[in-house]
Amino acid sequence: MTGSLRQVIAVCGIAAAAAGMGYALRVRIGEVAWRGVVAGVVLAAIGAIAGVLLTDWAFGKEPRVFFAALGLGLLGRLFLFCGALLTVALRWQDRVDATAMAVTLLGLYVVFQVMEVRLAITRLRTRNG
Repeated sequence: MTGSLRQVIAVCGIAAAAAGMGYALRVRIGEVAWRGVVAGVVLAAIGAIAGVLLTDWAFGKEPRVFFAALGLGLLGRLFLFCGALLTVALRWQDRVDATAMAVTLLGLYVVFQVMEVRLAITRLRTRNG
């Protein structure tokens, strides 16, 4: 099993655990906040999987291409997340809690970013000896 496949499986597991924790708290936080948690989990997981696949694609390329892919992937996800949060805050505030979505999204984004950097460092170490 490749490191990227393990990473995708780990992302799905963490996302499922986060959604499960949100579901367990659904009675306490309310239905609208629960939808915000789910939206944050789904968006963070999609962004993390896309980042892993982009890193995997760029890994064998020359360093300029690799770092460009990492930087554009990071910025692309941030723009996607900001756009989704703005859409929720401006158009769906009665259906999805933007604060719950933002907190979930930010927390998982940090976790997934650490995992992605760790994968890249591990692959660089194995490639270099």
